[in-house]
Amino acid sequence: MDSYEVMHTYSNLDFTGYTYFQICVNAGDTLTYKGNVITPSGGPVVLNLAVSTASDVTGTSNTVVFLGKKRPELTRTLNSDGTWGIKG
Repeated sequence: MDSYEVMHTYSNLDFTGYTYFQICVNAGDTLTYKGNVITPSGGPVVLNLAVSTASDVTGTSNTVVFLGKKRPELTRTLNSDGTWGIKG
């Protein structure tokens, strides 16, 4: 099982700071992923899909939950010698 740093609904997605890797869609909600519409009817589904831009999920219900992690470039800094440092 993976661990994630954030849980956002559709209206709270932040693509400047996070990439989302798992999506939880309840029965009756709608997820539109790259033009494909998913509407579970028998119960919730959890999908392992990478979402890094708003255009990937346009038209999605606000109650769909996205689990994600910070983008790596937000936790690293480029040192003057060209190596990557870790922000602490």
